[in-house]
Amino acid sequence: MKTFLVPVDGSAAAGVALTLALTLTRSRVDQLLIVHAINTAAVAAECVTPYGGDPTAALNILEVDEREILDAAVARAREAGVPATPIAVDGATSEKIVQVARDRHADAIVMGTSGRRGIERLVTGSIAEGVLRTASVPVFVIHEGYTPAAGRAPFQRILVAVDDSISAAAATRFAIDLAAVGGAGIVFCHVVGEKEESSSTFEIAQKLAAERGVESATLTVHGRDTAEIIIASAEASRADLIALGTHGRRGLDRFILGSVAEGVVRNSPIPAVVVRGDQSTLRTRHQAIDTNNVTAASCIAPATTSSV
Repeated sequence: MKTFLVPVDGSAAAGVALTLALTLTRSRVDQLLIVHAINTAAVAAECVTPYGGDPTAALNILEVDEREILDAAVARAREAGVPATPIAVDGATSEKIVQVARDRHADAIVMGTSGRRGIERLVTGSIAEGVLRTASVPVFVIHEGYTPAAGRAPFQRILVAVDDSISAAAATRFAIDLAAVGGAGIVFCHVVGEKEESSSTFEIAQKLAAERGVESATLTVHGRDTAEIIIASAEASRADLIALGTHGRRGLDRFILGSVAEGVVRNSPIPAVVVRGDQSTLRTRHQAIDTNNVTAASCIAPATTSSV
């Protein structure tokens, strides 16, 4: 990946996301896009009443705050030796983040899931979910309590949630490429119903991993709460990243695994990366991965195992 986008708002969550992005981008990035948004329309709506009101003072304060936040983030990037471009935008935060990612050809978004509450200019949980619903690139989501490991690659083991869907295939390929670049191992995890047969993407997934020199293991778990099981499986496997797919559709069915992606993103103590299943191309500096030719049928195969 050559270009990462990181939304910042001065919160602890955004700070952790920036730390992770800087760790990911060292030695393999062309630029880091640091984005801050102020929704001036929302500010005006909060300030103006039927009896009058002038939002100018509030906006001036927010703009000073914005400059300080962007300057601090750019300074951190420079200290880490990463080229960074500050971008200030006006509008609904999630929409603007996705728009900048599209217009600037970002390869991935790295963002926190919590932040300061209030007028919608901040990287709150709901804004992260808005980005996940509409972004066409992979989105890394990190909780503010997460502490990236120092002195080593950010991810040593990636747990990939697999099923027979196009989006899971896209997440699998993205995770394999990420693991190959960073020297990580992979655990392919398939959650099935208590009375369902265990059949998944293991054989194809492990073949793809082996072709990239990535060691892998497989895990089949029976249960009903898929999101909770994925999180528990990641912790038991000592994974430091969860990868899973989504359709990016709106509404209650927007995630390919029902509410699973949403549940994982909201509750996982370790970072998660959500990959759209309808992306045509996922690119990195080392390889372009085309998911157009990945079919759900091609991913169904008997389970095999190996060790990470």
